[in-house]
Order: sequence, then structure tokens, then C-alpha cells
Amino acid sequence: MLNQAIAALAQQDYEQASEQLTQALAPEMLSKADATFLETVITTLEGYDDPQILFVKGRAHWQRYVQLDADPASRIGPANREALDEARDAAISAWDTLRKTRPQDIEVQVAIGFAYYADSQDNEALKAWEEAREIEIKQRSGRADPTALRNPVFLNAYAGLILLSLDSRIDNLDPGGDEIQRAFAREELQKLQSLDEHRWLVADGPDAKVRTNDNPYVWLWTAAAEAEWSRIYADLSGEPETQSTGANPAPEN
Repeated sequence: MLNQAIAALAQQDYEQASEQLTQALAPEMLSKADATFLETVITTLEGYDDPQILFVKGRAHWQRYVQLDADPASRIGPANREALDEARDAAISAWDTLRKTRPQDIEVQVAIGFAYYADSQDNEALKAWEEAREIEIKQRSGRADPTALRNPVFLNAYAGLILLSLDSRIDNLDPGGDEIQRAFAREELQKLQSLDEHRWLVADGPDAKVRTNDNPYVWLWTAAAEAEWSRIYADLSGEPETQSTGANPAPEN
């Protein structure tokens, strides 16, 4: 697939190149690839900034970050830490450039939210994921069934918003405010569960993973984000359900 992508790039067929690289970067394909495959992809895409290429370019950098971040040795020594930071920052740069030309691209907003979250830029992550929510609402409103999820990548933004509401990294000095956040998070989790028909984001215990083989968006999740999601999911699922005003969760959130 990489050779086909390289050939497509040489012919300036960026759409075909992006499709080939997307297939090559799928987790099931990446697990079979050489250890240096991601670095090869990143090198191949240097200098290419066409909008049709930018998303997969950012994805290659991000998946390199996720790969490095999962290895404790990557945090030892300034050189390793620099490589980790460079991979994350390169992903942010590519996706930020792309969303300036494609502000309604929900996948870009979701992805850059995860990169900002990894960089502890929680306000920027919040903005990106809220923008993804607004895009999804607008896209759904024009459909015959406005309750049907249009773009399932949005589920990850939904999970991200819940993460931010109860993230253990964030200190909440107001006990009352903390309880309000928990109530909000419980309600939002119920809405997410109602939309997640494939159960991609179910985490039924401290050892549960979102990285199931049938989840096409597992590449978005770092080990740290996944662990935090499992913690929050288990925590909220053990509490009484939030009382709602209707029979079904509100579809617009």
C-alpha cells in the first residue's frame, strides 16, 4: 500500500494516496508492519501540504506519538522526550492547517481535540470537541431521522467531553461544583451509551479497553486517555442513573 501511495503522490493523485495511506495506517495493518513503518510514512509525506493529504499526514504523526507514548522508555532522556513532543506537535500543526480550510470536517476537529488533550491544552481540546458536537448536530438536523448519528467518529468527541468534565488532572476546589460536574457527566454518559450502538466506547471495568478490533477510531486514543476513560466509565456506571425528563436521552448532545 505504501508503494501505491508513493506512486499516487508522484502523479499528484492525492485522493488515491490518502486512501492508500489510510488503509496502511489501520491498526490491524500497522501491527503487521515493520517497526520503522510510521517513520517511513512521515518521511514520505514531508513537503506535501495538499488538503487531501494533510489529514493522513497528521494521523501518521499522531499514531507515531501514540506508539511512543505507550513505551515508558520514550519518556526517559531528553532526546526521547523531544521525539515524543515533536510527533504530537506535528500532528497538531497538520490538523490545524487543515481545519482552517475545512472547518466543518468533524474528523479533523475530533482528532485535534485528542492531540490537544495529550498536550494538556484542555481549553483547546474542549473547543475542538464542542465544535465537533455542533457540526454533528447541524448534519443530523437535515436528515429524515434527526436522532440517528450521522458520523460515528463524533462518539469519540463525546467521550472526550466527558473526560474533560471529570479528568483527574484537573483540580476542582469547589465541592459543589464537583458534584454538578459529576451529574453532568452521568447524564452525558447515558446519552453516549444510547448512541454507541456498536459499543465501541464501552469500558466495563478497570482493565477494559476501547481498543477493540472492530472500532475504526482506536488510533485516536493514547494509553493515558484510555486509562482515564476506563476509570471514569467504571466510576460513573456504578452510580445511580440520572433522572431525565423524557423517555429517551436528548439526541442533540
